[in-house]
Amino acid sequence: MWRKLIVHNYPWKLCALALAIITWLVIHQRVIPDMEFMSVHEYASLPVRVLRLPNDNRSYEVTPSTVTVALRGPSFAVKKLHETNLEVFINLTSEENADLVSKRVEVVVPSSVEVVRIVPSRVTIRLTPSPAPEKPSGKFTR
Repeated sequence: MWRKLIVHNYPWKLCALALAIITWLVIHQRVIPDMEFMSVHEYASLPVRVLRLPNDNRSYEVTPSTVTVALRGPSFAVKKLHETNLEVFINLTSEENADLVSKRVEVVVPSSVEVVRIVPSRVTIRLTPSPAPEKPSGKFTR
């Protein structure tokens, strides 16, 4: 009885077993490694840039001027990143009239990578009004 059950349609059973093994190998080699090899990398002392409007002539002082950013993603993507590829900035495009402003630090990274943490997550900006432009005196000197 058991022998008949095993021997019946033997070629089809071998094909099914071979197909199952091939499917398992493909999934194991292509899909699972991408999920298993996620890595976290920290980038320290990244300078914070200021995004501002073109007509904004105020001077500013950012405190602290550098941050540490931790990123997570596929190890091949995180390893390819260099500090110069990361955009760390604060957005000052909104009209701020205060002398002292606290802003959230933002980081632009590739789509396959995510920001885990930013330390510190907020920075303080001391804004100084731009000096008034000098009016021409009307006198020309040579």
